[in-house]
This record gives sequence, structure tokens and C-alpha cells, in this order.
Amino acid sequence: MTKIRICKHEGCKNAGVAKGYCRLHYLRNWRRIREIERKDAAKKLNDYIENICKKHPTRYLEIIKEDIREHRADEAENIFEKMPTESRIFGEPTCDEEIENLIRELKIEKGF
Repeated sequence: MTKIRICKHEGCKNAGVAKGYCRLHYLRNWRRIREIERKDAAKKLNDYIENICKKHPTRYLEIIKEDIREHRADEAENIFEKMPTESRIFGEPTCDEEIENLIRELKIEKGF
């Protein structure tokens, strides 16, 4: 059974659909939520760099560069997976061809 979460805002009885808030209170607190997310991201990045510097004090720059390259490669693969393939580009009919097919298949009644 699915549980409905209630909005975090005090006194609100609406369903919490975005970050624990209802739509109204999410929009109202949007800037504060974004600021918290930015601070968390900066803290995670600083922790990551500190850990790498502790583990590999002599070649930490090389390791960071390798991680960035790997991350970019993963992003590029995701982008290419989302792009349409040649079969989808060239195999599907164009808009004009689809319109012509629809016109051919239309049956016009005599009284029209």
C-alpha cells in the first residue's frame, strides 16, 4: 500500500510531492532549497578532493583528471544512447509522407 507524505511546511495538509513539500510550498521555498543543494554539492566536492589528496599525495591531480575524463565519457555514452539511430532517422516516413498516407486512407462520405 502506498503511503502519502504530507508537506513539511507547518500546518499544511497537502501531499508532499517535491522534496517533501507540496507544490505551493516548494515554489515558495525554492531559493532556499537550491541554496542548500549548492552548499551540499560544494561540501561533497571538497570532501572528495580532500580524500584523494590524503590517499595519493604525490599524484592527486592525475587521479582527479582521470576521474573527470571517466565521468565525461559516461555522460557522452548516455547522450549517444538517447540520440536516434540511423534506422529511426531514415526508416521512418517524413511528415509529408505521413500526411499523404493519411489522405489516401481517408474515406469521404458521399453527403460530405
